Amino acid sequence: MKAHCLRLYLDSPLYLKLIQFQAEKKLGKSFAGLLIFIEGMKSLGLIDKDTYEFYKNRYDKPLETSPIKVEVIKPKCFLCGREAVTYAVSVQTGKRKPVCQKHAIELEKHPKWKVEEKSIP
Repeated sequence: MKAHCLRLYLDSPLYLKLIQFQAEKKLGKSFAGLLIFIEGMKSLGLIDKDTYEFYKNRYDKPLETSPIKVEVIKPKCFLCGREAVTYAVSVQTGKRKPVCQKHAIELEKHPKWKVEEKSIP
């Protein structure tokens, strides 16, 4: 679906109110304008409640406070691929390998592995 463009020319009092609304809700300029627009459409009875809720949820999302995204990648069990909960340490080499709960229990009894008591955050 191609979006349609609507250019609005606001006088300074309306523009300042738009900017004030934008700052209070921590929105981008387009989302602030669209939220005001759908509020008006709802109050005029031009859209139903479901349509209003859909667009309100879509546009009432604040801007991110930081451009830096930190993605935490949870380690997977080296034996089965499930989410790891702790590490097993090889007695021979000292290498740490992530393990799930099931394999942590099994490796506690294994002579070649030690399971760390500390869990993965």
